[in-house]
Amino acid sequence: MSSLFSKIAGIFGKSEPKEESSQHTAPEATTANDAVKAEPLTASDNIDDTDDVNIENSGDSENIDNLDITEPALLIRISRAYDTNMTEQELYDITRSSWKVNYDRVKNVEYAFSIYQGQILEVYKVAGWYGAGTTFAERNEDALASGRFEFVGTIAEDSVRDKYINKSAKHLFKPGNASPVMYLNC
Repeated sequence: MSSLFSKIAGIFGKSEPKEESSQHTAPEATTANDAVKAEPLTASDNIDDTDDVNIENSGDSENIDNLDITEPALLIRISRAYDTNMTEQELYDITRSSWKVNYDRVKNVEYAFSIYQGQILEVYKVAGWYGAGTTFAERNEDALASGRFEFVGTIAEDSVRDKYINKSAKHLFKPGNASPVMYLNC
């Protein structure tokens, strides 16, 4: 419970409470833009790292629900490998490495989106796709296998990042879709 509170508190710039009580609530909003709906938590609530936490604070539900990605893109769900304490380099490496993709299709991808629990964390401009394990990166050697690919790229330009980072892409994935990757516009 403490780690979940730390994650949520980190989003709002609050520190962990010093005293435990039988009922907790989300940190108070400091401005109108920080306001989010929160239900009180009790000791009997079961919350784990797989629960979705919506970190979008804009209040513009049209922007969240109707996000339209127009660029040729590959959406990559990194849920199993993601940690909130990762560096930018670690996020890049887990996003780019070792995916089962159709090479003829993925070579048309211009942007790769790093997605955690439905939220777009980062957008990368893809320079090229290569066989898994053939480019320089820190990686889990067990994850490498034939038929997998990885991209090399850079963080996307600000105009693209500003449109997508911290927005929800949940509506793009159909319920029951377990694939970690999705092609858009390519």
